[in-house]
Amino acid sequence: MNWVPFERIESWTKGWRGFLSLFFLVLCAWFPTLHGGVNSVDSNWLVRDNPLLNLETQLHTVDLLNTIFLDLSLDTRLVLGAEYLPIRDLSVWLDFRLFGDNYHLHHLVNLLWYSLSVAGVFVLCGRFFGEGVIAWFTTCLFAVHPTHVESVAWLASRKDLLGFALLIAAFLYFLSTRHRGSLIKMALFIPAITLASIWSKNTSVILPGILAVSSVLFLKANLRDLRWWLSWVPLGVVALATTALSTSLGGRVGIYAAPRAEGLFEAISLQGALLSHYLQKLFLPIELAPFYSEPQAFSMGAIIGIILGCALVFSAISLRKRSPVFTLGVTILLLGLLPVSMLVPLQNLVADRYLLIPSLGFCLMLGATIQNLSSSFPKAGPTACTVTLLLFTIQTHTQSTLWRDEGALWTHNIDVQPQVQRGWTLLAKNQEANGDVDAAIETLSLGLDSNPEGAGLLQSRGAIYINMGQLDMAESDLRLALSIEPWRREA
Repeated sequence: MNWVPFERIESWTKGWRGFLSLFFLVLCAWFPTLHGGVNSVDSNWLVRDNPLLNLETQLHTVDLLNTIFLDLSLDTRLVLGAEYLPIRDLSVWLDFRLFGDNYHLHHLVNLLWYSLSVAGVFVLCGRFFGEGVIAWFTTCLFAVHPTHVESVAWLASRKDLLGFALLIAAFLYFLSTRHRGSLIKMALFIPAITLASIWSKNTSVILPGILAVSSVLFLKANLRDLRWWLSWVPLGVVALATTALSTSLGGRVGIYAAPRAEGLFEAISLQGALLSHYLQKLFLPIELAPFYSEPQAFSMGAIIGIILGCALVFSAISLRKRSPVFTLGVTILLLGLLPVSMLVPLQNLVADRYLLIPSLGFCLMLGATIQNLSSSFPKAGPTACTVTLLLFTIQTHTQSTLWRDEGALWTHNIDVQPQVQRGWTLLAKNQEANGDVDAAIETLSLGLDSNPEGAGLLQSRGAIYINMGQLDMAESDLRLALSIEPWRREA
């Protein structure tokens, strides 16, 4: 479908030219992620200082592979991130074998995996929208969406990029199996790719659901055919087995938090607030941060989230025949949020990286909407799309630049989320590491002005006072922290 303002660039949205223009856009938006630094949050112990994966490992290759894939002991799992993600671990190990401690190249691998995912999304959009402007713009929107910055810029988030790339590979392969030995492929190849995706990132466990809905919407599956149901057994086994392993291991290593809701109504309300937050970040990705305050139940955001969630489900069902791509988009959006919903008591309830899979659904929804409305807005539509793409690219470039400098990143977190203690403590830690102890004390004191009952801030300031030898002030802060949160005595 041609839009008048885009007619002159139509040829650059198809084939190899389309891939080339996408690559240029990705490079412009994501170039700041290519640097030699390592963010101290998780990247140190998961990547740089990991004794099993970095250059200091004493294990031979066979022993290391055995440890990564077969050793489920508590000690080993804690070293490997308190998760069973052997493909992620193997990827980090290969980086060190190939590039040593040249972290420019580690970041480049992150960007390459992301670029492969973008290329896969472009092929997928071509499959759904046909080659042309709509598929190209939908892919561009995904490629430069600012919520992806955490996944691309953070070395500890390699798992998100690997898992998503393999998810897209499985999706494309599935859509190509309509006539060519699909039962064999469903029993062997697609489960194998799905397993690799889940072993990279556990949230890929929703892939069978995405494929099943796609089968009904696009491959005209006959739900009365017993063979169709039987073809899903291998994928079901993979999903159930990996979920059981992940759940069991998560319980052993203490990765889960205490339930945040008391009763069904509070859980639904909190889930509504969470959905409202994520939809706002997808539509208007401003004030992004590594750490957010948790949404509140029984709030206006909760009400809005519940209404929007119901509207999305109703729209997906109503439009399943007229706009199956829109229905698929809603499916991916909601299923993608399921593993990070209230069903799983994660310690970190809210994070931008959780939106990598759901954002694909969001972009497909927008693409389908644009396709359906393009004839009604032949001039205004392209203008709005171009402006949105430009703003997203600038926002992504700016946000990526913040991840090059921890001081700037934590200062930004404080600016947009001043109520979150962790931004203050990480900035103070960075200042202390750089030898500016007075600035660290001042930062934590300012944080306490915004969070008077910030036990974490008091504990961090007390620790600095201990290092300074000011034991009376340290004791005062630590006692006050314990009076606010007694559980810190055990921690």
